[in-house]
Amino acid sequence: MHRTHSLRRILRSIPGKVFEGKLYRTVQADALYGFSKAGPYMPRPLYNLGPSNGGARYTTKGGEPSIYFAEDVETAMRELLRIPAPQSLKPSNNFSTLVTYEAEVALESILDLTQYPIRHLLGTSLKELAEPWRFRKDGLKPPTQRLGAVAATNGKFQGIRFHSTMKSGECIVIFTDEIAPPSFIEVMDPKGKLIGRLP
Repeated sequence: MHRTHSLRRILRSIPGKVFEGKLYRTVQADALYGFSKAGPYMPRPLYNLGPSNGGARYTTKGGEPSIYFAEDVETAMRELLRIPAPQSLKPSNNFSTLVTYEAEVALESILDLTQYPIRHLLGTSLKELAEPWRFRKDGLKPPTQRLGAVAATNGKFQGIRFHSTMKSGECIVIFTDEIAPPSFIEVMDPKGKLIGRLP
């Protein structure tokens, strides 16, 4: 992948892609509903500080608030469980009850890394984008995090679309501070038990 200063210039020339549709996220029920917390707890399905607290594939530690979704239910589950296709989706004993929820999403401009011409312009490859980001022997910031940091702060992109490393479907990371009307993310349970909207 190109150096950070080059990425800034290149991203200015890449057209954003509109995304409208449904996205999915799987989480552990105790994290969503606060079973371990004392007293009443309001579920926050669009909590956006987790990736920046610990870092994620396209989010640096201490970076932009963001939330990761998948484009289908199976990929959402595989992303949480870290079980690549075509292995059976069987959670280990370390996981409590899981919740998968749906969000209606409208984004005016995302960076689509599933397209070869875009990857070519950025000087990257599917192999590089799928490399482990948590532990690097060279101690350098992962290329995906460098790209995410630039994309999240250039005022042009509201998210990044990418292939799941679990070899199933596609995912989107949304930079929540970049969302402004008419763009939005909305979770609406018909029974009114799980509600959330950004902005």
